[in-house]
Amino acid sequence: MLVAALAMLVLGCVSAPAAFAVADFTWDPASPIACEQVTFTASDVPPGETASWDIDGDGLEDGSGDVLTHTFTTEGTHPVAMDVTHGPSVTHDIVVSNAPPVASFDYSPAQPSPGEWIVFASTSTDCDDSVATTTWDFHDGTTSTDANPVHKFATAGLHDVTLTVTDQDGATDIKTIVVPVFRPNAAPVAGFVWSPSSPVAGAQVQLISTSVDAEGALASEAWELDGDGDFDDASGSAVTTSFAAGDHDVSLRVTDVDGVSRIITRTITVAAPAIVPSTPPPAKPAFMSPFPTVRLVGLIVPRGARITLVEVRGSPRGARVAVRCTGQGCPFRLRRRVVETGRVRLSDFPRILVAGARIEVFVRAPGVIGKYVNFRIRAGKRPVRTDRCLMPGASTPTRCT
Repeated sequence: MLVAALAMLVLGCVSAPAAFAVADFTWDPASPIACEQVTFTASDVPPGETASWDIDGDGLEDGSGDVLTHTFTTEGTHPVAMDVTHGPSVTHDIVVSNAPPVASFDYSPAQPSPGEWIVFASTSTDCDDSVATTTWDFHDGTTSTDANPVHKFATAGLHDVTLTVTDQDGATDIKTIVVPVFRPNAAPVAGFVWSPSSPVAGAQVQLISTSVDAEGALASEAWELDGDGDFDDASGSAVTTSFAAGDHDVSLRVTDVDGVSRIITRTITVAAPAIVPSTPPPAKPAFMSPFPTVRLVGLIVPRGARITLVEVRGSPRGARVAVRCTGQGCPFRLRRRVVETGRVRLSDFPRILVAGARIEVFVRAPGVIGKYVNFRIRAGKRPVRTDRCLMPGASTPTRCT
């Protein structure tokens, strides 16, 4: 009994063996995808020891330390092992999912025009460089599977272009970009004349704008008459004013609908009134009011120009318009019209006007100065335009002064 009691006493004094933690590690993110950085963090590493890592499963050390980062470039199961000097090695299988491709593309030129070829270039990427197919949708009924296709849009506006890329694992990505297609803007041409051509101090002077814009009507016309540099003295295509004797710089600023402006400045010399008036010279006729605007619309081609419209706007009712065409490609020699609604349009030009051809426009009304415009067609360039005035009863145009 005494022996048994002593045995129990001895056993009761011996404590149970302590439980030691085993080194391990975690990773973030828990479910990585290919080409995504993974952070491995060791835990319960014995004091004074350093964890070593085998990331690629070849049994060789790929790094050391309690924290290690790595990026897997392929999908699948990747065994990662961590080892410490005194303790067992621990291995976990890291399951890496496929990374979908990223669709992207560029195009050139950045501001294409209708009918201009546009080069599209895919800049799409994939983690394992396995982009298998590229499909383009231009949303006008046409598609392409080329990596770098070319395409042109027939009409101006905003056009959606969609690129779909698919990798070898069947993953896809889609990118849509809006391509702005607009006609290039031509700056307006500023010009004006005045009547009488030799004004006298204190007498009225009529200023008439001859400015034009190839794309259509001007947005605004502003006059600077007093030399202060501000275009706030008058607006519109016609102004009536008077000046003191001397030289006066008069400026006109014209702006088109796209906000592009041009300024012209001309010097008007004003004579002092005679003390004893002599026999007055015959009065110069006034300009046609409103003074007409003539424009030519078409497309420049290597041989000349394909004309789509000759238009005369702003003429008074009853004015007579004559359009004469000479040279190769002319569909007629002479067309005559009488202005009824303030606008005359001719559009029957089925053939290309070859370089050297001319279109002449005559606008007349009884007793007033009319308008003459000559367009000379050139090969691959804008037509040369010449503006002149038509004195009442005269058949030959003269310079406007």
